[in-house]
Amino acid sequence: MSKVDSKFALKVQDMFSTKSLFKQCVHKDTFQYITVKSNKEVMILQSVIEDYKWSLRASGYHRQVTFTVIKDLIKNKISLAGFELSTPKDIVHYIRAEHGLRISYQKALLAREAVLNEIRGSPEDSYKMILQFAYIWNSTTQRIIDDRNEVVIVSDRHKSICKAMEVVFPNVGHCMCLVHLLRNLKLKYKIIVDTVFHACEKAFNIVDFKHEMRLLESSVPSIREELESIGFAKWSRAYSPRRIYNVMTTNISESLNSVMLKARELPICLMLKVLRMMLQREFFE
Repeated sequence: MSKVDSKFALKVQDMFSTKSLFKQCVHKDTFQYITVKSNKEVMILQSVIEDYKWSLRASGYHRQVTFTVIKDLIKNKISLAGFELSTPKDIVHYIRAEHGLRISYQKALLAREAVLNEIRGSPEDSYKMILQFAYIWNSTTQRIIDDRNEVVIVSDRHKSICKAMEVVFPNVGHCMCLVHLLRNLKLKYKIIVDTVFHACEKAFNIVDFKHEMRLLESSVPSIREELESIGFAKWSRAYSPRRIYNVMTTNISESLNSVMLKARELPICLMLKVLRMMLQREFFE
């Protein structure tokens, strides 16, 4: 430590950046003592009261401190859901400011990796648990979905997603993300107008939908066949058999991808645990 807090209580394995700070902590507890020994390697303090004998010994770390020691100093600053010392550079600054030690970037990197490996385990061990984890996750999710009749999942047009949904959630509605759909259509139809397309998909009834579709066809004559092959029910509100309201994009999942950047470095099962913790916290708050 680099300063003494008012609530600080001296205990074994405490670390101090200087000798004077160590003695200041002893003064704080109103101990009466003499300095028996003090050099670059060690300081020993001893009580001067006959009926209350005690001694304190503080040993200095060599400047070439090992990454194992660094690991012990930073392990309480790193957790599964996130950590204050996110980079080796942060660790170098922390060790210098809090403990008065100078370490290399390489040692900070090794210490960081060692702590993270202790917390998250190995990717191999995580993959051994994936079937059990997936079974629990799927059972819980399936029970929640079975209790609701109007669940709709929105995704892009990737074939593997569609096949997985047919197996895992056969009774759940499925819609195409309009952002991905429009992006793909523009690769083929360069002159498509965004506002006309969105008016078509947002129409509340079939009469309005047909009117907006005629306007869309007037600017892009061959687009109707393309959209029919996809299925109007997959992307339009008017033809959808479920209540999709105005949720027709994957914006929520894209936002999760953004906030999960650090968690994506974790082994698969721990990443899913972080995702669960994040969603539980968001829904609770």
